[in-house]
Amino acid sequence: MKVWLEYTLHTHPLLLSLTKALQKLKVPLGLMSALFIFSLLSFNLPQKSSAQSALEDFSPFMDDADFFGSSDEEKVINFFHSGRLLQVELIGGYRSFVGDLKKHLDPSLMFGLNLTYFFDHQLALSFGFWTGSHVMFANLIPGYDLEGSQTLTNFNMHLRYYLPEHSLQMSIAKLNPYFIGGPSIILRQTRDISQPVLAGQDASVSFDAGFGLEYHFSKNSYFLGVQGLFQYTNFPDENTQVPDPVSATQDTGVYFRGDVWLFKVNMGYNF
Repeated sequence: MKVWLEYTLHTHPLLLSLTKALQKLKVPLGLMSALFIFSLLSFNLPQKSSAQSALEDFSPFMDDADFFGSSDEEKVINFFHSGRLLQVELIGGYRSFVGDLKKHLDPSLMFGLNLTYFFDHQLALSFGFWTGSHVMFANLIPGYDLEGSQTLTNFNMHLRYYLPEHSLQMSIAKLNPYFIGGPSIILRQTRDISQPVLAGQDASVSFDAGFGLEYHFSKNSYFLGVQGLFQYTNFPDENTQVPDPVSATQDTGVYFRGDVWLFKVNMGYNF
């Protein structure tokens, strides 16, 4: 019975993987055997016609890799040898604007944090947070200026696609170029110190797209990168004119509409 079970285990990779997982979880041998037999019955696995046939075919020196595709095995080994599973990075950068936002918000520094999970060498999913405050100014009507600040805080989920190394020149491949894109939620806190016209909080969903580079060092444990990102935003009051603070009837011509662009420097650690 033991020989038959060993033979069946080695000829069915799914059960082999299940057994290895249970061993890592330190499942008691008795429970493991019960689960193994239950799996055999559930999957209705084909069996040899006789125990003698099993004994003839079974070898205690069988290699588990014989039952997996060589190309798939190479990909897995290569990924665990030279790939990354998780990446944590600190962000510092510069944020500016286009459109009417450029007229009324000064560029400023921002900072944040990113956590990235790698599916393979080329595709990754990152979750990020960054924030920064910008000086706000606008001339509403003669004698009345809008002064204050806006704090923009981003929470984002981005996909990254790293260009295949074999398709790039060696000097470029070392910089790990990638494309990035995905949605963000931008929380906006407006502080109006001159007139209580715009003070308050609101939010917008943006779509982001950009390009980045990463240079790895110290046996690929650490990296230093740069990234440019454009954010297409749509705040609720984007097409609403800021009213004058006196009668609310005069035409001020002030709108807070436009989009955001960022230049970031990233430094992080690979797991």
